[in-house]
Formats: sequence, structure tokens, C-alpha cells
Amino acid sequence: MVEEYGKIDCLINDAGLWIQGEISDNDQSRIQQVVDVNLTGLIFATKAVAPSMKENKKGLIININSQAGFYAKTERSVYTATKWGVTGFTKSIQPELAKYNIRVTDVHPGKMKTSLFEKVGIKKDFKNALNPPKVARVIRFILETDEDVVFPEIGIKNIQN
Repeated sequence: MVEEYGKIDCLINDAGLWIQGEISDNDQSRIQQVVDVNLTGLIFATKAVAPSMKENKKGLIININSQAGFYAKTERSVYTATKWGVTGFTKSIQPELAKYNIRVTDVHPGKMKTSLFEKVGIKKDFKNALNPPKVARVIRFILETDEDVVFPEIGIKNIQN
């Protein structure tokens, strides 16, 4: 990327896998996969872009997290742990990168109308779920905000959730 475009202005970390059930019932390889995608991948992507942003003395990193990064629910221990991990990583990296004029925002959407659950065979009622374009508008707002302003975290959910 840097070789082709010369610099990296923004990183949007937006990858996630779902897992639920009692911890004793979760498959160990699936647990590792969810941790790798939801948390480790986000950390590695941030590590990959940080040197370019530091060199340019500016940048924006947006971590798409989850309301699970705020609140715990039963039978979602692994998923919640990864999202709390993203919250902790984001809060830790914010002051570390701020001295290089790199802004880091943690976006916490509620349940969204996506195929996240369907991919693992779980049917969900999406009546009160967010449509992805609503979250995209929040992300666009962050992207268009002046470079001297940072939103440390933003939560977004349907009013009836």
C-alpha cells in the first residue's frame, strides 16, 4: 500500500466473527479463530500502519467494535472478551499515538443487519437492528471531522435495543 500510494491516511479495522454458547461447549479451534480475527488481526493491522502514520505525523484509525465492548452477556464470553480486548487496546493506543497526531476512535455499534450470525447458523430477529448505512454515516462523520478533533469512542444502537 505505502509503495503504491506513498502514505496511509486512515485505517478502518472492521472484521469480526461470532461465537456463542457456554465456554465448555465452544470448540477450541473456533475460539482461537475468533480471537485471531476479532482482536489479534486488529492489533496487527494497527501495528502495520502505525509507522507510516507516525512518519507523516498524522492519521486516523477507526476500530469497529461492538456494544459487547461495553456490556457482557451470558453465553458470549469469548466474543465479549475479544470486544473488551479491542476496547482496552484502543484506549491504550490512543495516548501512545496522539503524540504523533494520530487519532484513534472506537465505534461500538449495536446489533446490525448483517450475515454475522447467519454464517454460524444462528437465526436472529433483526426487527430492532441497525442497518449498516446508519453506522456508515457515523464513520463518515468521523472521517470528515477536523484533524484536531478526536472521538475516543462512539456508541450507536437502535433506540429500541
